[in-house]
Amino acid sequence: MDFLIYASIACISALVTHEFSKKRNIGAVRASAIYTLVTTAILYSIHSSSPLAGLANYEGLIFGGAFVGTVCATKYNRIMITIGGLILALIFFFIRPHTYGYGGAIGTSAFVSCMSIYLLRALLLKSKPIILRNRI
Repeated sequence: MDFLIYASIACISALVTHEFSKKRNIGAVRASAIYTLVTTAILYSIHSSSPLAGLANYEGLIFGGAFVGTVCATKYNRIMITIGGLILALIFFFIRPHTYGYGGAIGTSAFVSCMSIYLLRALLLKSKPIILRNRI
């Protein structure tokens, strides 16, 4: 059950940041910052009225998902971003209990998930005909 919550948070964060970064004059970094600030403010306002277990884990997933969503908006589609969010959640779910603090778990998970979708895209482009390469 925890993994489903983690996967949902990571995928939604990645997709919202990715779509928000496509808006005119926003860009990936601003989209990530705005999304992270707004969602953590909402989490803290909810947390003050009712305690949420694992709030720091959710914040980490929001931040990591927003990092995954900052990949190039013209080269990656929603499916690739969703896969990146799932990879982030999977790695964060297993690595978080073994790290001290959240920086190592968030950074490692986000880096590996971004590199995974870069590698997946490169492998798919290598196997597809030239005509279909622009659609991945």
